[in-house]
Amino acid sequence: VRLLLELYRLQGNMTRVKINELKPLKPRFEVPDVLIADPITELLSVVSHNENHLVLSLGGSEQQLVVNARPFRLDIIEGPQVLVSLNSRGLLSFEHLRERKD
Repeated sequence: VRLLLELYRLQGNMTRVKINELKPLKPRFEVPDVLIADPITELLSVVSHNENHLVLSLGGSEQQLVVNARPFRLDIIEGPQVLVSLNSRGLLSFEHLRERKD
């Protein structure tokens, strides 16, 4: 199943990551009233990319978001230092929606 990765740069030096199926069978449940309104987003710009690697600028000259496709890994770095890493050990498992079979 193909997945859709959504990355949002939010005002206040925050990054939002959403993963879902590209063509879901039905919309996934999202908890209501967690956000009062949609947060204000800022622009991301592509620094470099190839078939397995994408680097986005997070506004500051030193802050970047690095996405690796295989294996999937997402790192937020500032200069040489990794601030946050998603799936650094390769243990993320995404269970897609399936038709129920009785």
